[in-house]
Amino acid sequence: MLLATLLPTGVAHAALPGADGRIAFVSDRDGNLEIYSMAADGSGQINLTGNISRDQDPAWSPDGSKIAYSSTAAGAHLDIWVMNADGSGKVNLTPLPDSTESGEAGVEPTWSSDGSRIAYSYQGDVWVMNADGSAKTNLTHDPALPAAGIQPAWSPDGSKIAYTRGADIWIMNADGTGKVQRTFTTGGTGTEKFPDWSPDGTRIVYEKSGQIWRMQADGGRQKAVKTGTGNVGTRPAWSAAGTRIVFSSSGFGAPNGPDIFTIRPDGTGVTRLATAVPNQDLDPSWQPVATTAKLPTFTVVRAPVTATTITAAGELFNAHPGQSVTVTLSRLVGTTYEQVATAQPVLDAYGNYSTSFALPDTTKCRIVAKFNGDADHLASQATKTVPC
Repeated sequence: MLLATLLPTGVAHAALPGADGRIAFVSDRDGNLEIYSMAADGSGQINLTGNISRDQDPAWSPDGSKIAYSSTAAGAHLDIWVMNADGSGKVNLTPLPDSTESGEAGVEPTWSSDGSRIAYSYQGDVWVMNADGSAKTNLTHDPALPAAGIQPAWSPDGSKIAYTRGADIWIMNADGTGKVQRTFTTGGTGTEKFPDWSPDGTRIVYEKSGQIWRMQADGGRQKAVKTGTGNVGTRPAWSAAGTRIVFSSSGFGAPNGPDIFTIRPDGTGVTRLATAVPNQDLDPSWQPVATTAKLPTFTVVRAPVTATTITAAGELFNAHPGQSVTVTLSRLVGTTYEQVATAQPVLDAYGNYSTSFALPDTTKCRIVAKFNGDADHLASQATKTVPC
Protein backbone atom coordinates (compact mmCIF):
# COMPACT_ATOMS: atom_id res chain seq x y z
CA MET A 1 0.00 0.00 0.00
CA LEU A 2 1.17 3.55 -0.68
CA LEU A 3 1.84 5.59 2.41
CA ALA A 4 -0.99 7.92 3.32
CA THR A 5 1.38 10.87 3.01
CA LEU A 6 1.61 10.23 -0.72
CA LEU A 7 -2.12 10.39 -1.32
CA PRO A 8 -3.39 13.47 -3.17
CA THR A 9 -5.06 16.20 -1.17
CA GLY A 10 -8.15 16.07 -3.39
CA VAL A 11 -9.70 17.91 -6.27
CA ALA A 12 -12.98 19.39 -7.29
CA HIS A 13 -14.41 19.11 -10.77
CA ALA A 14 -17.42 20.24 -12.70
CA ALA A 15 -19.76 17.66 -14.19
CA LEU A 16 -20.65 18.76 -17.72
CA PRO A 17 -23.79 17.57 -19.53
CA GLY A 18 -23.70 14.54 -21.79
CA ALA A 19 -23.88 10.78 -21.72
CA ASP A 20 -21.84 8.98 -19.05
CA GLY A 21 -18.45 8.06 -20.48
CA ARG A 22 -15.34 6.67 -18.82
CA ILE A 23 -14.22 7.38 -15.27
CA ALA A 24 -10.73 8.75 -14.71
CA PHE A 25 -9.22 8.03 -11.31
CA VAL A 26 -5.96 7.85 -9.37
CA SER A 27 -4.39 4.54 -8.32
CA ASP A 28 -1.27 3.48 -6.44
CA ARG A 29 -1.20 -0.04 -7.94
CA ASP A 30 2.08 0.68 -9.74
CA GLY A 31 3.89 1.84 -6.61
CA ASN A 32 3.27 5.52 -7.30
CA LEU A 33 0.25 7.62 -8.08
CA GLU A 34 -0.92 7.17 -11.68
CA ILE A 35 -4.04 8.27 -13.55
CA TYR A 36 -6.18 5.47 -14.95
CA SER A 37 -9.46 5.42 -16.84
CA MET A 38 -12.14 2.74 -16.89
CA ALA A 39 -15.61 2.14 -18.25
CA ALA A 40 -18.53 3.16 -16.03
CA ASP A 41 -18.92 -0.47 -14.90
CA GLY A 42 -15.25 -0.73 -13.85
CA SER A 43 -14.06 -2.71 -16.88
CA GLY A 44 -11.32 -1.77 -19.34
CA GLN A 45 -8.93 -0.14 -16.87
CA ILE A 46 -6.03 1.66 -18.61
CA ASN A 47 -2.98 3.44 -17.18
CA LEU A 48 -2.90 6.86 -18.89
CA THR A 49 0.24 8.35 -17.35
CA GLY A 50 2.63 5.38 -17.01
CA ASN A 51 5.67 7.07 -15.50
CA ILE A 52 7.59 7.25 -12.22
CA SER A 53 6.26 10.67 -11.29
CA ARG A 54 3.27 11.53 -9.13
CA ASP A 55 0.11 12.07 -11.23
CA GLN A 56 -3.22 13.08 -9.70
CA ASP A 57 -6.32 15.32 -9.89
CA PRO A 58 -7.83 14.20 -13.24
CA ALA A 59 -10.52 16.49 -14.68
CA TRP A 60 -12.24 15.86 -18.03
CA SER A 61 -12.60 18.64 -20.59
CA PRO A 62 -16.20 19.58 -21.49
CA ASP A 63 -16.07 17.64 -24.77
CA GLY A 64 -14.51 14.60 -23.08
CA SER A 65 -11.46 14.64 -25.36
CA LYS A 66 -8.83 15.74 -22.84
CA ILE A 67 -7.89 15.39 -19.18
CA ALA A 68 -6.29 18.14 -17.11
CA TYR A 69 -4.28 16.88 -14.16
CA SER A 70 -1.35 17.69 -11.87
CA SER A 71 2.01 15.93 -12.07
CA THR A 72 5.61 16.06 -10.87
CA ALA A 73 6.81 14.84 -14.29
CA ALA A 74 8.74 18.08 -14.88
CA GLY A 75 10.42 18.30 -11.48
CA ALA A 76 9.91 18.29 -7.74
CA HIS A 77 6.69 20.33 -7.59
CA LEU A 78 3.27 19.60 -9.04
CA ASP A 79 2.43 21.32 -12.34
CA ILE A 80 -0.83 21.50 -14.28
CA TRP A 81 -0.75 19.25 -17.34
CA VAL A 82 -3.21 18.32 -20.09
CA MET A 83 -3.33 15.07 -22.07
CA ASN A 84 -5.63 13.44 -24.58
CA ALA A 85 -8.24 10.96 -23.31
CA ASP A 86 -6.00 8.04 -24.33
CA GLY A 87 -2.99 9.42 -22.45
CA SER A 88 -1.17 10.81 -25.50
CA GLY A 89 -0.13 14.40 -26.17
CA LYS A 90 0.93 15.41 -22.66
CA VAL A 91 1.60 19.16 -22.29
CA ASN A 92 2.81 21.07 -19.22
CA LEU A 93 0.82 24.31 -18.81
CA THR A 94 2.97 25.66 -15.93
CA PRO A 95 6.52 24.97 -17.21
CA LEU A 96 8.33 28.07 -15.93
CA PRO A 97 10.21 28.20 -12.59
CA ASP A 98 7.86 28.47 -9.64
CA SER A 99 8.03 31.59 -7.49
CA THR A 100 5.63 33.46 -5.24
CA GLU A 101 2.52 34.63 -7.13
CA SER A 102 3.80 33.26 -10.45
CA GLY A 103 1.05 30.71 -10.99
CA GLU A 104 3.71 28.39 -12.41
CA ALA A 105 2.69 25.30 -10.46
CA GLY A 106 -0.59 23.95 -9.17
CA VAL A 107 -3.08 21.21 -8.39
CA GLU A 108 -6.81 20.58 -8.70
CA PRO A 109 -7.59 21.78 -12.25
CA THR A 110 -11.15 22.32 -13.53
CA TRP A 111 -12.27 23.33 -17.04
CA SER A 112 -14.54 26.17 -18.07
CA SER A 113 -17.67 25.01 -19.87
CA ASP A 114 -16.34 26.06 -23.29
CA GLY A 115 -12.93 24.46 -22.71
CA SER A 116 -11.07 27.73 -23.20
CA ARG A 117 -9.85 28.18 -19.62
CA ILE A 118 -8.67 26.13 -16.65
CA ALA A 119 -8.98 27.12 -12.99
CA TYR A 120 -6.63 25.52 -10.46
CA SER A 121 -5.22 25.80 -6.94
CA TYR A 122 -1.86 27.43 -6.37
CA GLN A 123 -0.33 28.52 -3.06
CA GLY A 124 -3.71 28.46 -1.31
CA ASP A 125 -5.57 30.51 -3.91
CA VAL A 126 -7.75 29.81 -6.92
CA TRP A 127 -6.06 30.81 -10.18
CA VAL A 128 -7.28 30.74 -13.76
CA MET A 129 -5.42 30.55 -17.07
CA ASN A 130 -6.19 30.00 -20.71
CA ALA A 131 -6.21 26.38 -21.82
CA ASP A 132 -2.83 26.91 -23.50
CA GLY A 133 -1.26 28.05 -20.20
CA SER A 134 -1.26 31.79 -20.90
CA ALA A 135 -2.80 34.69 -18.90
CA LYS A 136 -2.46 33.25 -15.38
CA THR A 137 -4.56 35.24 -12.88
CA ASN A 138 -5.22 34.93 -9.15
CA LEU A 139 -8.99 35.05 -8.46
CA THR A 140 -9.00 34.84 -4.65
CA HIS A 141 -5.99 36.92 -3.58
CA ASP A 142 -6.71 38.48 -0.17
CA PRO A 143 -3.88 40.09 1.83
CA ALA A 144 -5.83 39.44 5.03
CA LEU A 145 -6.24 35.73 4.29
CA PRO A 146 -3.14 33.97 2.90
CA ALA A 147 -5.08 30.83 1.89
CA ALA A 148 -8.31 32.18 0.44
CA GLY A 149 -9.41 29.37 -1.87
CA ILE A 150 -8.68 25.85 -3.10
CA GLN A 151 -10.47 23.01 -4.95
CA PRO A 152 -12.21 25.06 -7.67
CA ALA A 153 -15.14 23.64 -9.63
CA TRP A 154 -16.43 25.55 -12.67
CA SER A 155 -20.20 25.66 -13.16
CA PRO A 156 -21.61 24.05 -16.33
CA ASP A 157 -22.78 27.40 -17.71
CA GLY A 158 -19.33 28.91 -17.16
CA SER A 159 -20.53 31.81 -15.01
CA LYS A 160 -19.55 30.61 -11.51
CA ILE A 161 -16.76 28.79 -9.69
CA ALA A 162 -17.41 26.87 -6.47
CA TYR A 163 -14.42 26.43 -4.20
CA THR A 164 -13.33 25.67 -0.65
CA ARG A 165 -12.38 28.51 1.67
CA GLY A 166 -11.40 27.52 5.18
CA ALA A 167 -13.82 24.74 6.11
CA ASP A 168 -16.72 25.84 3.91
CA ILE A 169 -17.97 25.89 0.32
CA TRP A 170 -18.05 29.28 -1.40
CA ILE A 171 -19.15 30.43 -4.86
CA MET A 172 -17.81 33.34 -6.90
CA ASN A 173 -18.26 34.71 -10.38
CA ALA A 174 -15.84 33.34 -12.95
CA ASP A 175 -13.86 36.61 -12.84
CA GLY A 176 -13.38 36.37 -9.06
CA THR A 177 -16.05 38.89 -8.05
CA GLY A 178 -19.20 38.26 -6.04
CA LYS A 179 -17.85 35.79 -3.48
CA VAL A 180 -20.66 34.17 -1.46
CA GLN A 181 -20.47 31.59 1.32
CA ARG A 182 -22.77 28.58 0.86
CA THR A 183 -22.00 26.36 3.90
CA PHE A 184 -21.37 27.52 7.46
CA THR A 185 -19.22 25.27 9.60
CA THR A 186 -19.53 26.23 13.26
CA GLY A 187 -17.87 25.10 16.43
CA GLY A 188 -15.24 23.00 14.74
CA THR A 189 -17.79 20.21 14.20
CA GLY A 190 -16.94 19.49 10.59
CA THR A 191 -15.55 20.60 7.29
CA GLU A 192 -17.13 21.05 3.88
CA LYS A 193 -14.86 20.56 0.86
CA PHE A 194 -14.43 19.12 -2.65
CA PRO A 195 -17.47 20.73 -4.35
CA ASP A 196 -18.74 19.53 -7.73
CA TRP A 197 -21.64 20.92 -9.78
CA SER A 198 -24.43 18.79 -11.18
CA PRO A 199 -24.49 18.93 -15.00
CA ASP A 200 -27.57 21.18 -15.01
CA GLY A 201 -25.94 23.56 -12.54
CA THR A 202 -28.74 23.38 -9.96
CA ARG A 203 -26.98 21.33 -7.28
CA ILE A 204 -23.56 20.85 -5.69
CA VAL A 205 -22.24 17.62 -4.21
CA TYR A 206 -19.46 17.85 -1.65
CA GLU A 207 -17.80 16.15 1.28
CA LYS A 208 -18.85 17.03 4.79
CA SER A 209 -16.93 15.52 7.69
CA GLY A 210 -16.10 12.37 5.76
CA GLN A 211 -19.53 11.78 4.19
CA ILE A 212 -21.04 12.70 0.82
CA TRP A 213 -23.52 15.58 0.99
CA ARG A 214 -25.42 17.62 -1.58
CA MET A 215 -27.20 20.97 -1.66
CA GLN A 216 -28.91 23.35 -4.02
CA ALA A 217 -26.61 25.81 -5.75
CA ASP A 218 -28.06 28.56 -3.56
CA GLY A 219 -26.99 26.64 -0.43
CA GLY A 220 -30.47 25.35 0.39
CA ARG A 221 -31.55 21.80 1.28
CA GLN A 222 -28.20 20.58 2.56
CA LYS A 223 -28.43 16.86 3.24
CA ALA A 224 -26.29 13.75 3.43
CA VAL A 225 -26.60 11.50 0.39
CA LYS A 226 -26.09 8.45 2.61
CA THR A 227 -26.09 8.46 6.39
CA GLY A 228 -25.07 5.74 8.83
CA THR A 229 -21.95 4.27 10.37
CA GLY A 230 -19.36 3.26 7.80
CA ASN A 231 -21.06 5.11 4.94
CA VAL A 232 -18.12 7.42 4.41
CA GLY A 233 -16.87 8.99 1.22
CA THR A 234 -14.72 11.70 -0.28
CA ARG A 235 -13.97 13.49 -3.57
CA PRO A 236 -17.48 13.16 -5.08
CA ALA A 237 -18.20 13.91 -8.73
CA TRP A 238 -21.49 13.91 -10.65
CA SER A 239 -21.97 11.74 -13.68
CA ALA A 240 -22.41 13.61 -16.94
CA ALA A 241 -26.07 12.54 -17.14
CA GLY A 242 -26.66 13.70 -13.56
CA THR A 243 -28.28 10.51 -12.26
CA ARG A 244 -25.32 9.10 -10.31
CA ILE A 245 -22.41 10.31 -8.18
CA VAL A 246 -18.98 8.69 -8.21
CA PHE A 247 -16.77 8.92 -5.14
CA SER A 248 -13.94 7.28 -3.23
CA SER A 249 -14.58 5.43 0.02
CA SER A 250 -12.96 3.23 2.63
CA GLY A 251 -16.44 2.25 3.81
CA PHE A 252 -19.30 0.32 2.21
CA GLY A 253 -17.26 -2.88 2.59
CA ALA A 254 -14.33 -1.61 0.54
CA PRO A 255 -11.61 -4.29 0.53
CA ASN A 256 -8.81 -1.86 -0.17
CA GLY A 257 -9.73 1.48 1.37
CA PRO A 258 -10.24 3.62 -0.56
CA ASP A 259 -12.09 2.18 -3.55
CA ILE A 260 -14.27 3.77 -6.26
CA PHE A 261 -18.06 3.66 -5.79
CA THR A 262 -21.12 5.11 -7.49
CA ILE A 263 -24.43 6.01 -5.86
CA ARG A 264 -27.76 7.53 -6.86
CA PRO A 265 -28.35 11.07 -5.54
CA ASP A 266 -30.97 9.78 -3.08
CA GLY A 267 -28.46 7.40 -1.46
CA THR A 268 -29.67 4.19 -3.09
CA GLY A 269 -27.88 1.90 -5.51
CA VAL A 270 -24.40 1.95 -3.96
CA THR A 271 -22.07 0.08 -6.33
CA ARG A 272 -18.37 -0.68 -5.91
CA LEU A 273 -16.43 -0.66 -9.17
CA ALA A 274 -14.10 -3.64 -9.34
CA THR A 275 -10.71 -1.98 -9.21
CA ALA A 276 -7.46 -3.79 -8.41
CA VAL A 277 -6.97 -5.53 -5.05
CA PRO A 278 -5.12 -4.71 -2.82
CA ASN A 279 -4.58 -1.16 -4.02
CA GLN A 280 -5.97 2.27 -3.29
CA ASP A 281 -8.11 3.98 -5.93
CA LEU A 282 -9.45 7.47 -5.47
CA ASP A 283 -10.26 10.92 -6.87
CA PRO A 284 -12.68 9.93 -9.68
CA SER A 285 -13.91 12.18 -12.50
CA TRP A 286 -16.68 11.20 -14.95
CA GLN A 287 -16.25 11.85 -18.69
CA PRO A 288 -19.02 13.66 -20.59
CA VAL A 289 -19.75 12.18 -24.02
CA ALA A 290 -21.73 14.00 -26.70
CA THR A 291 -24.79 12.05 -27.80
CA THR A 292 -27.99 12.47 -29.79
CA ALA A 293 -29.73 9.82 -27.69
CA LYS A 294 -32.11 10.81 -24.91
CA LEU A 295 -30.44 11.07 -21.51
CA PRO A 296 -31.78 9.29 -18.40
CA THR A 297 -33.58 11.01 -15.54
CA PHE A 298 -34.03 9.94 -11.93
CA THR A 299 -37.15 10.65 -9.86
CA VAL A 300 -37.22 10.67 -6.06
CA VAL A 301 -40.42 10.59 -3.97
CA ARG A 302 -41.18 10.79 -0.26
CA ALA A 303 -44.64 10.44 1.30
CA PRO A 304 -45.01 11.84 4.82
CA VAL A 305 -48.43 11.24 6.41
CA THR A 306 -50.33 13.34 8.95
CA ALA A 307 -53.69 12.69 10.59
CA THR A 308 -55.54 14.16 7.60
CA THR A 309 -53.17 14.37 4.62
CA ILE A 310 -50.53 12.50 2.67
CA THR A 311 -47.91 14.59 0.87
CA ALA A 312 -45.92 13.49 -2.16
CA ALA A 313 -42.64 15.40 -2.27
CA GLY A 314 -39.40 14.76 -4.04
CA GLU A 315 -36.90 15.75 -6.69
CA LEU A 316 -36.04 15.16 -10.31
CA PHE A 317 -32.49 14.72 -11.58
CA ASN A 318 -31.79 16.70 -13.71
CA ALA A 319 -34.03 19.50 -12.49
CA HIS A 320 -36.22 20.47 -15.52
CA PRO A 321 -37.64 23.59 -13.83
CA GLY A 322 -41.10 24.59 -14.99
CA GLN A 323 -42.01 21.12 -16.19
CA SER A 324 -44.36 18.89 -14.21
CA VAL A 325 -44.41 15.51 -12.51
CA THR A 326 -47.56 13.38 -12.53
CA VAL A 327 -48.32 12.15 -9.02
CA THR A 328 -50.91 9.42 -8.45
CA LEU A 329 -52.34 8.38 -5.06
CA SER A 330 -53.82 4.90 -4.71
CA ARG A 331 -55.30 3.12 -1.67
CA LEU A 332 -55.20 -0.53 -0.79
CA VAL A 333 -58.55 -2.26 -1.27
CA GLY A 334 -58.33 -5.92 -0.41
CA THR A 335 -55.19 -7.08 -2.22
CA THR A 336 -55.09 -4.45 -4.98
CA TYR A 337 -54.49 -0.71 -5.19
CA GLU A 338 -57.29 1.55 -6.37
CA GLN A 339 -56.49 5.01 -7.77
CA VAL A 340 -57.85 7.83 -5.63
CA ALA A 341 -56.41 11.10 -6.97
CA THR A 342 -53.89 12.59 -9.39
CA ALA A 343 -51.97 15.89 -9.40
CA GLN A 344 -49.32 17.52 -11.56
CA PRO A 345 -47.04 19.67 -9.40
CA VAL A 346 -44.59 21.92 -11.25
CA LEU A 347 -40.87 21.48 -10.67
CA ASP A 348 -39.16 24.49 -9.09
CA ALA A 349 -35.81 25.94 -10.13
CA TYR A 350 -33.96 23.10 -8.38
CA GLY A 351 -36.17 20.21 -9.47
CA ASN A 352 -38.22 19.97 -6.28
CA TYR A 353 -41.96 19.26 -6.24
CA SER A 354 -44.67 18.77 -3.63
CA THR A 355 -48.41 18.10 -3.58
CA SER A 356 -50.81 17.00 -0.85
CA PHE A 357 -53.92 14.80 -0.85
CA ALA A 358 -56.66 14.17 1.70
CA LEU A 359 -55.88 10.94 3.50
CA PRO A 360 -58.06 8.13 2.07
CA ASP A 361 -59.89 5.60 4.19
CA THR A 362 -57.46 2.68 4.05
CA THR A 363 -54.58 1.08 5.90
CA LYS A 364 -51.97 1.52 3.16
CA CYS A 365 -51.34 4.11 0.44
CA ARG A 366 -49.20 4.06 -2.65
CA ILE A 367 -47.71 7.16 -4.28
CA VAL A 368 -46.31 7.03 -7.83
CA ALA A 369 -44.41 10.09 -9.11
CA LYS A 370 -43.60 10.06 -12.82
CA PHE A 371 -41.70 12.40 -15.08
CA ASN A 372 -42.92 11.76 -18.60
CA GLY A 373 -39.72 12.80 -20.33
CA ASP A 374 -39.20 15.35 -23.08
CA ALA A 375 -37.36 15.75 -26.36
CA ASP A 376 -33.97 15.26 -24.71
CA HIS A 377 -34.66 13.11 -21.66
CA LEU A 378 -36.23 9.75 -20.88
CA ALA A 379 -39.14 9.21 -18.53
CA SER A 380 -38.59 7.96 -14.98
CA GLN A 381 -40.77 7.25 -11.98
CA ALA A 382 -40.58 6.42 -8.31
CA THR A 383 -43.01 4.55 -6.05
CA LYS A 384 -43.53 4.85 -2.30
CA THR A 385 -45.88 2.66 -0.26
CA VAL A 386 -46.68 3.80 3.30
CA PRO A 387 -49.13 2.98 6.11
CA CYS A 388 -51.96 5.52 6.20
